[in-house]
Amino acid sequence: MAEPGEAPVSRVTIAVIHWGNINDTMACVGSVFKLHYKTFDVLVVNNGMPPDSLRELGLEFPRVTVKHLEKNTGFAGASNTAIAYARNSGSSFVWLLNNDILVDDFSCLNTMVDEAVKSGKAVLSPLQVVFSRRKPRIYSGALFFPALALTFHGGTVPGWFFGRISWSLPFLSGAALLLNLKRIPDPFFDEEFFAYYEDVDVCLRLGPWQIGVCEEASIIHKVSGSTGGSLWKHYMKARNLVYLARKHGMFTRRFVFCYWFLFVPMEARKYLLHPFEYFRQTRRAWWKGREMRVTGAVSPEPQ
Repeated sequence: MAEPGEAPVSRVTIAVIHWGNINDTMACVGSVFKLHYKTFDVLVVNNGMPPDSLRELGLEFPRVTVKHLEKNTGFAGASNTAIAYARNSGSSFVWLLNNDILVDDFSCLNTMVDEAVKSGKAVLSPLQVVFSRRKPRIYSGALFFPALALTFHGGTVPGWFFGRISWSLPFLSGAALLLNLKRIPDPFFDEEFFAYYEDVDVCLRLGPWQIGVCEEASIIHKVSGSTGGSLWKHYMKARNLVYLARKHGMFTRRFVFCYWFLFVPMEARKYLLHPFEYFRQTRRAWWKGREMRVTGAVSPEPQ
């Protein structure tokens, strides 16, 4: 409740997508409850893991609502479930968090909601302080290079270099998106993606005028890698990249060339121990991405 004379505070549902590491989820939820924001509820979407795996979470944080999904619906499906819950609960915003996120700036949600209200943007992301190989890096948004079949964090050397030689489109990493429920489509994520590139897809559909980075707010992204370095991870990335290009009218001869001669070799360095299986999965992903039924609309024109 707002104090007399204060403007009412927008209600926010903070949704943590749980799959795999319960310790990450516990740490994420624990950090969320330290936020200074006045009016929020916390939802944990259990994405196909055994319900008993969250028993400790319920004991430690009784205020948390847990939504159990019978099967793993991917990040896209679990996020759509969270968005539907937030709409039904009367929230104005939903903050989608990967379970490997930690909140250390306890006023960041206040800052982001204020920015969302002032700017009218549909989707905002905080700065991400990413801990990878023990070296923290600060990322503010990302870039997708359609003709090169590549994505890079904004502000990095590769992003700067490829930005000089090719056209790029901005997008926001799906790790910590704040969504204005009055301004986003329903359903929000295309569940055909399951995992990988669903965040690129929604940003392309919304257009750059509807997304933004709130640089006064930040979170820690531990990059736990719950999907691991498995060939399944590569298969999903490769399949979805082809599907994304087809969906948004970017499946050109140049894209095909760059997929095989830029994206595939750059990904291969992660799977040097399994070269034959890597290329088998790459070929399988290529054909599957070409066969998938395209759903959802392409990028809208500015209003």
